[in-house]
Amino acid sequence: MNEQKLKIFIVTHKQFNKPAYDCYYSLGVGDNQNNIVTDFHDNTGDNITSKNKSFCELTALYWINKNIDCKTVGLVHYRRYFYHRYLSLFKYKLYSATEINQILTKFDVILPVPSIQADKSWKTVYEHYSHFHYKKDLDATIDVIKDICPEYYETCLKVFNGKQISLCNMVITSKEILSEYCDFLFKILFELEKKIDISTYDEYQTRIYGFLGELLINVFFAYHKDYKIKYLPICTYDISPIKTYFMKFFGSIRRALIK
Repeated sequence: MNEQKLKIFIVTHKQFNKPAYDCYYSLGVGDNQNNIVTDFHDNTGDNITSKNKSFCELTALYWINKNIDCKTVGLVHYRRYFYHRYLSLFKYKLYSATEINQILTKFDVILPVPSIQADKSWKTVYEHYSHFHYKKDLDATIDVIKDICPEYYETCLKVFNGKQISLCNMVITSKEILSEYCDFLFKILFELEKKIDISTYDEYQTRIYGFLGELLINVFFAYHKDYKIKYLPICTYDISPIKTYFMKFFGSIRRALIK
């Protein structure tokens, strides 16, 4: 695979220090993007940038699919990246173009390591989402999938009744597979826009379609079992690995004491 045919887009709504790795390109999103310096902006070409407040990084995904002609593409965040867990002690080591290309000779898709959504207060992905967001929106999503993508319905129920999913809408794959996923994703989300009134939602809940996208990417790839998936850990790049480790360590102790 030609390394020049790999582009991973870093979605951002603010100025940031882009990691000094090959194949990474900054992509501005949101109302403020014309005031920040990035390699690309999602308010050009075929775009849905006006929906950013409710679609979050998915406006970038839409833009990549519609405007980038590249064999392999990816989407990460200005704070979150795929990284080498065991090579990141004092500083995060991200994956280079060469390393990603090597992975994609054996796998079709790179996704974040699934996060466990189950807890003593909620036992499934469905219950977890319903606790933090609006249950009616998730029910509407299930109904829309049943109506316009019925082949995905059983897989949808299985994922929603499961205990873990990949989060953050991060993905690296071929442009062909990405386009197939985007056709599925935006078909559902654009239909949901017609059915869900978010005019009274606060700023957090207004991000509804970004949240639902985190679920739907799992539905899509759970259905397409022929695609081989490589799950990689993701990091919060502006927090040191050591600090992250201690935060998780003391967090686990705190949760154990609460129980």
